[in-house]
Amino acid sequence: MNIEREDYRKLMSAILRQAMDDYIKMQHPNRRRKKYEKEAFWSAVGLLWDPAYAMDIADHDGDSMGLLELAKAAADRENLNVEALHEYLLQESNRYWDEKNLRTVEIPEDVVVEGHVYEVRHHAEAVEIDYEAKTISLNKTGPVAEEQFMQAMVDLACHHSDIRTSQKARQQMGKSFYRLLRINNCFVGDQ
Repeated sequence: MNIEREDYRKLMSAILRQAMDDYIKMQHPNRRRKKYEKEAFWSAVGLLWDPAYAMDIADHDGDSMGLLELAKAAADRENLNVEALHEYLLQESNRYWDEKNLRTVEIPEDVVVEGHVYEVRHHAEAVEIDYEAKTISLNKTGPVAEEQFMQAMVDLACHHSDIRTSQKARQQMGKSFYRLLRINNCFVGDQ
């Protein structure tokens, strides 16, 4: 009986780990081009986030299992916190995709923000915006060039739209906006 219980726990653990892996690693549309990849991703989303989701696997009592029951079976214990698992999934997703080198935006030679035309120049030093000369200087080839460009766009949009925010708030908006575009495959398209 003990071997059966351990095998059952290992099987439930493998199912949970696979769902978590599918959720994290298949968030980018390029990772789910085939039908079975889409199904795996959306099954993982359902299992991990929909409280009404029930798997076609029964627990020891013969009832369909949801996330909480699966996690309890995988951990072989009763006191589990689904919110902690959700927080882990969000943090791990951001960590995983922050480490990936995905082309997101094409840095142009010029950009129009609220009717103002800015020239975008290559500059090896820190990002500089000259509101008078209408230039943006940044390292166009650096590893964080796209994120810095998007941050400059947020700064310019706030400046020219008279949106009063702190530098910290603009940085948070810029980072969030860049992540949003990046993970959803916006602008650049399939590569």
